[in-house]
Amino acid sequence: MSETENSGIEALLNDYRPSQLDAEVAKVCPLYRESGGKISSIYSSLHEMARSALLNMLVLRLRGLEIRGEEDCGDGRTDGSVCTPSVDGNSVFDPRGEKLAIIEVKTGQVKLLQSACYSYAQKVPVLMAEFKTGDVHVVNREIAEKLIRHASEQVHIFKELEREGVRIPDKFRCAWCSNADCPHCRNSGESNGSPKIDEKVEELRRNLPTIVERCVERIKELLAERGYEVSEGPAEGVRVGLVGIKENAEVRS
Repeated sequence: MSETENSGIEALLNDYRPSQLDAEVAKVCPLYRESGGKISSIYSSLHEMARSALLNMLVLRLRGLEIRGEEDCGDGRTDGSVCTPSVDGNSVFDPRGEKLAIIEVKTGQVKLLQSACYSYAQKVPVLMAEFKTGDVHVVNREIAEKLIRHASEQVHIFKELEREGVRIPDKFRCAWCSNADCPHCRNSGESNGSPKIDEKVEELRRNLPTIVERCVERIKELLAERGYEVSEGPAEGVRVGLVGIKENAEVRS
């Protein structure tokens, strides 16, 4: 990556929080402004339920590893991570184990660029657990760099078009745009509404086991890539542990 491309990426990450980038790059009109309407707190509750369930299930399945919860990452916060054991046992506030992957829980829209920012900053893959489908998507450092480079180029184009006052009517987004000065703005100021609770709870219960299995498989692949040896228990109640890991690392049974 050239020095110019690198400076463009760093400028982008300084100007936008990871959670903002997806909406910024997905817009069509350079003058689109995302609405600041209220979002139901149900979304937050469902997300935290899914995050808690997934991380706790991973603790049960990945016995030789450390599962960590929310952590700061630049101007954002990751939902969780999977690390090799700390050499001193389990130093929660001063982790010394090798971070294998970041876990991002998605009960609504998947934010690809948000995960790309985390992967780029932490230099590890991000596992995006999508509860709507049961899929686990992987964003590694190489993919992250390509995505962020594209975002940087796109934002540069938006800024040029905005200076020229270019407007591109886009029916769906015009309804949510908060740029009141635009003649195409149709934002009613209403809230974004609430999800159908029964559907979201069903998605969580139906797809959690599949997501856990897929996360475990991805973590095993990452361990193998790093030269770790993985041992498994019987098919029922499988637990993954580490064999022959780095000297002085404590392995929990």
